[in-house]
Amino acid sequence: MAKDDFEKNLRNLEAIAAKMKSPDITLEESIASYEEGMKYYAVLSGILSQAERRIQTIENEERKESN
Repeated sequence: MAKDDFEKNLRNLEAIAAKMKSPDITLEESIASYEEGMKYYAVLSGILSQAERRIQTIENEERKESN
């Protein structure tokens, strides 16, 4: 995934979190926002996991080359 995808999803999640802090949000809106936020969280978590695996691969290759 591109950095823009991560940044866009993070901004969307932050917007949902801000919306949920509003005293004017109804219970139904809050539940719907929570559900939507969890979808963004899952996407972001996947992107971060993929980045972590890539970094580990790079580090392993560097160790092999230095030995």
